[in-house]
Amino acid sequence: MDSLFDLREATLSLRPVVDFDNRQESEEERKARRLSTFYESHNRFARVIINHQPFYPEKIFKALNEIRVLAIQESRQYQYLKLSANLDGYWDKAQANQAKIVDAIDRACVMIRRRIST
Repeated sequence: MDSLFDLREATLSLRPVVDFDNRQESEEERKARRLSTFYESHNRFARVIINHQPFYPEKIFKALNEIRVLAIQESRQYQYLKLSANLDGYWDKAQANQAKIVDAIDRACVMIRRRIST
């Protein structure tokens, strides 16, 4: 499921642990570029899971939709929280959100593998 991998990468790239600071790109431009990449990946993933919903067992669909919701939550926090105004909680929230997203993806992958192998 390429769209799942793309969504994971785009979401984790919103607030990366290690970042490259391009002096020719403003913070607003960087944010817009990252959000654009995120929304392209999110929309592709959402289309896949919504279009195939009738073919997924309910638990797998819910697990995939949970990933989508967590990714949207992270994108909203990235979009609306200011690093300079909330330095104490900004990175803690980013790290917690990233851990939740990776965990949700891992759980969904386990469900899918179990379903395929039975």
